[in-house]
Amino acid sequence: MLKVQRQKTKEKAITLIALVITIIVLLILAGVTISALSGSNGILSNAVEAKKQTIIADVIEQARLDILSEQANKNGANLSDDELTNILDKYGEITGDEEELKDKILKTDNGGYEIPVSDIIGNVEVGKGPEESDTLVPGEESEATVKNNYEDGNKDKATIPEGFKVSEKEEEQTIDTGLVVIGPDESEFVWVPVEDINRMVMCKSKTESDQCNIELAENDTKLVCTEHGNSEDICGKLYATGVEENFDNTLTKQTYTKDSGIREPDLLSDYDKDDNLNIVSNIENEFKEMALSVAKYGGFYVSRYETGLTDDNKPVSKNASVTANNIATANAGKSALKNWYGLYSKAKEYNTNENVSSNIKSSMIWGSQYDAMMLWMQENGIEVKNGANETDTKPTEIAVRNTSTVTGKEPNDLLNNVYDIWGCHRECTLEGYDTYYRVIRRR
Repeated sequence: MLKVQRQKTKEKAITLIALVITIIVLLILAGVTISALSGSNGILSNAVEAKKQTIIADVIEQARLDILSEQANKNGANLSDDELTNILDKYGEITGDEEELKDKILKTDNGGYEIPVSDIIGNVEVGKGPEESDTLVPGEESEATVKNNYEDGNKDKATIPEGFKVSEKEEEQTIDTGLVVIGPDESEFVWVPVEDINRMVMCKSKTESDQCNIELAENDTKLVCTEHGNSEDICGKLYATGVEENFDNTLTKQTYTKDSGIREPDLLSDYDKDDNLNIVSNIENEFKEMALSVAKYGGFYVSRYETGLTDDNKPVSKNASVTANNIATANAGKSALKNWYGLYSKAKEYNTNENVSSNIKSSMIWGSQYDAMMLWMQENGIEVKNGANETDTKPTEIAVRNTSTVTGKEPNDLLNNVYDIWGCHRECTLEGYDTYYRVIRRR
């Protein structure tokens, strides 16, 4: 009996020892498992680090793509600190007291991870910003279209396109009184500054009782109206209400109604038909491209002279009264130009002239551009209201109407260095009226 009890006691002891060993093994295994998940080299830590590195890599890749895209928009020109900062701000907060941007840190919105800015911008050349650009001197050809690359004596700025240059005549070098810029083909243009694009365009959702707020968006690739649900449906803000009407700066209740009244851009259902419809089919996009360019570069150019045609039918902006220029003033009434549609098409061909960059876009003047020019002239002391006459221009100047059809022939038909505002031809614009009429403007 004692032997049996001893045997049972021994068996219990063995079982107890086995149980203790099993518990120890399980604890050890549990310890190993927990360590593998949560230690400095654990599975959980590795997963967190992998997520962090993925987010950092994505931010660097996307930001670099944005930088390359912006450089492409500037024809390869260097980006300024402000332009790079605007790109990086999309991905997080830039921190650090260092003077140079490349020495600062980007703290990502996603995860709050810190990335040295130098890791993002790499070898990107940081150029001077719009307010820091080396200003071109008169007669110097612009190597690239960079915003505000010219500054006049009043510290006002203009954008000189690639291949163009400012006139070397002193009276043609000031923006307020008409900055004259000369193209590679010797055509002449005058810079019209537009500091606020909202004075020139609105969105089609605008009513009489409200106003728009048009802003550049998505790295200056489009215009949106923040007052009307970020609408991209942009149209002209016009200062006339009917065909052949004068500029009227008192108009504040402009609205857009398709197929009705004066408006732009729009097709005319009773006028733009057959082959003519094909000619103007892209007019909506053309307007958006024009408005975007004006907002992006701070203004636009108006031809200094009425559109002229060379012997080989090239459009130019030159003085037709100078025999050596050998050009004729274009007339939309001539059948050779197929009337309005022919002149519309011909105006878009300027960048096909010799040495003129394909990046330059030209067109028949939009009504909103015509009015922007009138607003600019008015703000610089020129009387442009309805009923103004030759003696109302400026106290020290008297304009004389050019009654010929030769642009530039009358030297005193000149306002802010733009010829023939008074005479020569009435201005064909791209505005539509009702369903059957294109608008002719006069001052």
